[in-house]
Amino acid sequence: MIQYLPLCGGPAIREGLDAETALRALTLTPAEILGEADRVGGLEPGKDADLVLYRGHPFYDEQARCLLTVIEGRIVYTAKV
Repeated sequence: MIQYLPLCGGPAIREGLDAETALRALTLTPAEILGEADRVGGLEPGKDADLVLYRGHPFYDEQARCLLTVIEGRIVYTAKV
């Protein structure tokens, strides 16, 4: 399920995949497979992108918490710290 997607990188990293490659496997690679890499899958100018800022690493820190979420250029969530 989509809410568990960030956790999918953790087992791969524990088995030796580097974090950058794991992130790519969950972002740019699917966009390339779908033929949408010119529009999504990265943070380059001109692409559609949502951004989530975590405290901790979402791939291998079960205590990681979302601090900020930006969708379509607007902050839609800010954690109360």
